[in-house]
Amino acid sequence: MTESFPADWLALRAPADRNARDRDLERRFAAWIAARLEEGRGQVRLLDLGSGTGNNHHHLAERLPGAVVWTLTDIDPDHLAHLSTLESDDIDVRPLDLSDLDVVAAALPEADAVTCSALLDLVSEDWLNHFCRLIAEAGIPLFAVLTYDGRIRFHPSHSLDIEIRDLVNRHQRGDKGFGPALGPLAAGRATAILQKLEYSVATAPSDWRLGGPPHSGEGDLIQTLIDGYAGAAAALAPDRKDAIDAWRLARRDTDRLGVGHLDLLAIPQKM
Repeated sequence: MTESFPADWLALRAPADRNARDRDLERRFAAWIAARLEEGRGQVRLLDLGSGTGNNHHHLAERLPGAVVWTLTDIDPDHLAHLSTLESDDIDVRPLDLSDLDVVAAALPEADAVTCSALLDLVSEDWLNHFCRLIAEAGIPLFAVLTYDGRIRFHPSHSLDIEIRDLVNRHQRGDKGFGPALGPLAAGRATAILQKLEYSVATAPSDWRLGGPPHSGEGDLIQTLIDGYAGAAAALAPDRKDAIDAWRLARRDTDRLGVGHLDLLAIPQKM
């Protein structure tokens, strides 16, 4: 079973995700869809993997042209219950366990492209290799956004920031239900794999820039991240718990936080 995230966490991060996404890659993906529609296709079918409560669909649906039909997928019962409220003529909801690549493969023939958000850093290298081969065999693009890349910038600075960041990044490499996760290495590995499979791959930063104008209302997200970072660091370095707790306490005055992500758009060179 793959790791699942509470709906309140997905709601808390949604505004930061929306602000961070790279608009140029969105426009390029929209242009690809428009070109497909101009070829005479009645609709373009998008398979969204690990849809959560539908944030990726909510954001992209109003920015993509023409007749786009979505299949939203998840394995978490609470997420599926929420997604079911979105079902319509152009939105289908299906349970799908991403850890079972045979199930993923069975869904690909019905898709013209695959989308996902904050997913690739959770998967293993074996999973990613297999998945990329599957979409290459299907001959379809991948638009994967908000992949964590290991960069964290705190303000004001603290002497333990680098140690905490490094522990967090080690923690990100733990098993999230797919085997040892790629964590911060994911976007780079995906790029290399897909290029070998004759994809044209473009990436762009999609960093969270939290706090400070015009994002001064993000204190809850900043503190949730600080608490999560401290918990992850302490799990890997229990002997440093007192120092990590002191860092967490000192971080109550953190007013700005940057978290690095990458968006990736991969389109087969032969279509």
